[in-house]
Amino acid sequence: MRDDLLDAQACIDWAIAQLDIFSRRIACWIDSRPYIVAAAENSQADEEIWEVREFEPIPRIINAEAGAIVNSLRSSLDLLANRLAERNGHIEKKMFIFRFVSRLPSFKAEDAKR
Repeated sequence: MRDDLLDAQACIDWAIAQLDIFSRRIACWIDSRPYIVAAAENSQADEEIWEVREFEPIPRIINAEAGAIVNSLRSSLDLLANRLAERNGHIEKKMFIFRFVSRLPSFKAEDAKR
């Protein structure tokens, strides 16, 4: 791998290294049975309905870890976009980002603002 991509790769490597810890934390939360399963009221006599209710919300540390992992992966894409721009002669200030949008019109609207 070329040296100019090592920072992007480091972001990916860090995120991957966190996945086992993250998975174990989620498994511990699930194993603590943070939910109740109960029969629900049913207006139709021939159907059985069960309801799952959460009584212990997901720990905030899990939310924080998920955000950090996603952010590290996103950073790797931004770093990659900048390195590819530099390789193609765009060496001005670092303004290239890897954008995420939910729909193509949103992407085009953002592009028009630039």
